[in-house]
Amino acid sequence: MVFLSAVIGVAIDNLPTGIADLKLMQEHIRKVTAKLQAATVGVQVGAAQGSGVIINKEGIVLTAAHVSGQPKRQVMFQLADGRKLFGETLGLDRSVDGGLMKITEGKDFPYLEMGDSSALHVGQWV
Repeated sequence: MVFLSAVIGVAIDNLPTGIADLKLMQEHIRKVTAKLQAATVGVQVGAAQGSGVIINKEGIVLTAAHVSGQPKRQVMFQLADGRKLFGETLGLDRSVDGGLMKITEGKDFPYLEMGDSSALHVGQWV
């Protein structure tokens, strides 16, 4: 593991120490993957397509600035369950390549909460 740390240039904390740890990690990844898939949406704005992540139950979607474009544009969202719902772009910040959109049909969407990265350090498993 010292070699791996040297190759990638960071210290690695809490590495798995055996099969039991790897199986726990595998189960955790399965659970997280299901939640990620449910909150990930396909996005179509005009002829452009991309993806985004629902970040609250009201249907706010985080995407890239180049996907959302300017505010008040019509959007078609494809949800993981196959539904196609409409919404609109809310705005963008090109300095961080971030854009927001809102699904305007339906409610109580599956979503992912925004994390707090201020307590993380390089090389930490997340």
